Amino acid sequence: MISKETIQNELVKCRKLKSKIVRQLKDRPDNTLFTKLEHGKPRLYTYSNGKLLYLSQNSFPVFTEIATGKILRFLLAQLSVNISSLEHLNSEYTPLPEMFQLENISPALRDLRYSIKGTVAESSWNDQLLRYLQEEFLPAQQWRITERDIYTWRSIKYEGNPYRPEQKIHRTPGGIYVRSKSELLIATHLEYMDIPYRYEAPLVLEGNTVYPDFTILRPADNKLIYWEHMGMLDDFDYAQKASMKLMQYFQCNIRPYDNLITTYDDNGTLDMAHIEQITNTMLLY
Repeated sequence: MISKETIQNELVKCRKLKSKIVRQLKDRPDNTLFTKLEHGKPRLYTYSNGKLLYLSQNSFPVFTEIATGKILRFLLAQLSVNISSLEHLNSEYTPLPEMFQLENISPALRDLRYSIKGTVAESSWNDQLLRYLQEEFLPAQQWRITERDIYTWRSIKYEGNPYRPEQKIHRTPGGIYVRSKSELLIATHLEYMDIPYRYEAPLVLEGNTVYPDFTILRPADNKLIYWEHMGMLDDFDYAQKASMKLMQYFQCNIRPYDNLITTYDDNGTLDMAHIEQITNTMLLY
């Protein structure tokens, strides 16, 4: 895959080589080699300081100087063309992964984004559309997220889960309010590892809006990972709603060990070592 870095590195190499060749040619005359037939045999000559010079078998150093000069002048012309082409490519080329980034395709999506602006679809549908484009048109291993991508994704505003906002009483170091101490542990670790996430952001699945606990943008491949923490499974109603939510995920190809993480409280707490293990295996590879 061609990248901007590859183009720029090649450009640096060509410029350095051109400078070296120009220095080599500075005091090297552009002499002509030609043959004359003498006594029925061709003999090699050149001009040196305006005088005809015969090149005998002992004149190989002179021949080398003249031949090297001709080759270097040929290469210099090629390098000039390469540099001009690379400069144009560097200014105009868009690497394939960047073509499908939100920032790049925004002009094409302007009318669509205007239509859904302010609705719950604004953030979740944008994410799902980008994920579809990435998975459909490019292999996943070609995706490498940049700091600009992370900043753009983090800066998109969204309406969080409106259900009982007064329950969000635990504040993360990044200023996000979550509902439980276990969610606080998860969010704090994500922030410590500088993994971008959204808390209870809307996700539209088959016309229904759900709110995953954490929507995570995995830096390694730009893939969205959903993390559901279930801390009240001893409550029948809670457990039933959680089961229905997981079923809806499965029906929409959001599944464990792929793009879904599920954790559970053990005796009312979530083990920090378990959070670290999940982060290392699912979010940092």
